[in-house]
Amino acid sequence: PCTTFAEEMPSFSTNDLAKCKWVVYANCDFEQETLDLASKFGSALVKTDKGALYDPQEDQLIFPKRVARKSEAQEIKLLSLEWFTSDEHFMPDKAARLLEILEEFCAQAQPMRYGRNLPFTNKLVNGGKDAFIGALRKEGSVRWRGRYPALGGAIWRPSEFTRTKSTESPCVTISLDFDCSWVTASSENSQQIVDLFTAISESLECFYGGCAVRRKVTMVDGEVFLGPDAENWSFGRSAYWDGIPVVKTWLTWFGAKYKEEVQDLLDHRFVSMEGSFMRLGDKPMDADELSYVFPKLPEHLLNAETSHGLFRKSML
Repeated sequence: PCTTFAEEMPSFSTNDLAKCKWVVYANCDFEQETLDLASKFGSALVKTDKGALYDPQEDQLIFPKRVARKSEAQEIKLLSLEWFTSDEHFMPDKAARLLEILEEFCAQAQPMRYGRNLPFTNKLVNGGKDAFIGALRKEGSVRWRGRYPALGGAIWRPSEFTRTKSTESPCVTISLDFDCSWVTASSENSQQIVDLFTAISESLECFYGGCAVRRKVTMVDGEVFLGPDAENWSFGRSAYWDGIPVVKTWLTWFGAKYKEEVQDLLDHRFVSMEGSFMRLGDKPMDADELSYVFPKLPEHLLNAETSHGLFRKSML
């Protein structure tokens, strides 16, 4: 018996075959005679239930041969959330708290598979939260995949080089991506994202957080690609802070460092000891929809370069 997730299945299984009801994993030595026997046994097994036999080492479909692999691309709106917090006490206290918040407010956004680079070989179900924090400590930065509607996440921590540069302000950046169509589908979904956003902002003592819609993003087999047609803006560089980004955000968190300077500009705000929260609209709004309601922030607080996408980084 085993547990499998949709993102673990090869693309042909979701595009060309009926819904997967069961999975059998077979381990054997690599002698050709044994492999041939395993292929023969597997083919006979899957024939009885219209299944498929797949060799992940060779990335090859053994049965049925006539099934063509497909990659269906679709254009989506991506809802990107990003938070910036101090590097102090992030390991392990804030990192552990982040995992607790994801589990409580949006279990789909948890790092089910994670690592420094693709393919992600680590699973949360195997090592638990301690293994994830250990990988983050070892690698410095970690990216992950969750479950739909969460399309990816990342934690970017400053390198030793960044920490020692006097002209920069080292920080930790946390990011999550969601399929915006799911968020706008109901008020309950939108509120879930709002609750998640404010919980992370306040609990992790973030000095800035933003949630914005990026249009014309391509999604292929659950992976997100920012092609040439995607909106070209950025929240800023990873692992250091250089000012509030020039991005029209649906949700915004101004931490204690900024709340006194911006709170008079906010029509709808929640003010706490940790910061001020701004929400513009019941559901996510893109840059055009926000153009008439987004307040003008003080120029000296802004990082103008972010409007040109110079720091854009590709997400998962």
